[in-house]
Amino acid sequence: MKKSRILIPAVVLVLCIGVWMGLRSYNRSTEQKTEEQEEKAQTVLSVPAEDIQSFSFMSGGNTYEFVKKEDVWSYTGDKNFPVDEDQVEELLSSFEQVEAARVLQDVTDLSEYGLSEPSNVITLKDQEGTVYTLSIGNLNSSTGDYYVSAEEEHTVYTIDSTIPLNFQIGLYDLARTEDFPSIDSSEVTVLKVYGKESEFSAFLDEGSSTAWSVADARNQYEGDEESLTALVDGLGSLRYDSCLEYDCQNMEAYGLDDPSFYLMVEYTEISSNSSEEEEEDSAQRQVLFAVGARDEDGRYFVSREGSGEVHTISASSLEPFLSAEADTYRSLLLSYATMAEVAEVTLNYQGKAYTFIQTERTEENEEGQETTSYSCIRNGADFDMDTYQSFFKIARGMKAQSYTQEAPTEEESFSLIFERKNGTVRTVSYHPYDDNFYLAAVDDSQYALVNKMDVNTLEEYVITVTR
Repeated sequence: MKKSRILIPAVVLVLCIGVWMGLRSYNRSTEQKTEEQEEKAQTVLSVPAEDIQSFSFMSGGNTYEFVKKEDVWSYTGDKNFPVDEDQVEELLSSFEQVEAARVLQDVTDLSEYGLSEPSNVITLKDQEGTVYTLSIGNLNSSTGDYYVSAEEEHTVYTIDSTIPLNFQIGLYDLARTEDFPSIDSSEVTVLKVYGKESEFSAFLDEGSSTAWSVADARNQYEGDEESLTALVDGLGSLRYDSCLEYDCQNMEAYGLDDPSFYLMVEYTEISSNSSEEEEEDSAQRQVLFAVGARDEDGRYFVSREGSGEVHTISASSLEPFLSAEADTYRSLLLSYATMAEVAEVTLNYQGKAYTFIQTERTEENEEGQETTSYSCIRNGADFDMDTYQSFFKIARGMKAQSYTQEAPTEEESFSLIFERKNGTVRTVSYHPYDDNFYLAAVDDSQYALVNKMDVNTLEEYVITVTR
């Protein structure tokens, strides 16, 4: 009995060892097969770009086919379609050697890999008439590779994302169309936006002390240089998002038969010659864009004058121009002339007029260097230059809080007349308004609310220079 009891555990032990050895051998065999399969590089396709004579792909439920004749690519759906040859050749170069990262054989259910209804089917035909097909399935989110199938019915490969992503395109991604003009904002001379019920223009103006003027359908103002420079700089970031048609015959479909807005830009185009001296040529250019309706993503349909192309531009980049108003971009400076530009300043205060004339004298010192000195005359008599300059700095820097259509009803507290050396005159009078503001009348035609504390500060200087 003792022998029997000892024999049974021994037999069980031998069986366990046998099972363990069998499983170990099976796992090693499986691992070896897997390693051999993964180590062995699998070529899915190998078609040199120069050998490809036609190709097709799917996009948005449509299939687009391109053929090459006499080394020129064309779209079979429209012989006049402007094919971008360079873009096509770059696209096809990825088929030179398509390697599989993994190979899955004897696949019975292609739907597990998104291949029963592929997201894209790419077909190539070479010079010998051989046809190659590559079906694109699901993305493997763990590896970033895509499942694809080729000619073998029950074989699935994984390849990197190059081809699947490159072919996530539309027809017009392979079109050679115009780019948005490259406009150097520093060379812009006129910017104009006009619609059915609005008009805005900004333009360089030699008669403006800020260099810019702005206007609407009724008025013209001095422009605010800083804000206008920022607006014009935005032209450099305008880009077409996409091209929808290269020769549109139905502008109405995009709201371009009766545009909502027009955007016009005049600028100087500078190009360098190839000569050793690198001389620059310049030419005045004008571009006019019609702005129509918006697509489902909010982008505007746009077409340049003289072009049949229709493009989209993002609303965020275009709307600063479409919403521009002259009041927003007019200068808030009331007395815009600089000291160097002013011939004389007349101050009217408490029934008296005080005229200040600044003079300058240039002489040579003992070392032969030119030196400039300044002096001031008030009503024909010498006046302290430092006191006048302090007064002028405050008077010239007065800014509007906002503009208004309301004319003053109170008598002026004082007024300033700035006469520039070029003969232009600016008159600014300050009138009591309420507890927070004075009302400034500029040339008796423009009215602005000015912070009362700023006017009180100016009046202190007025009292100083009238003593």
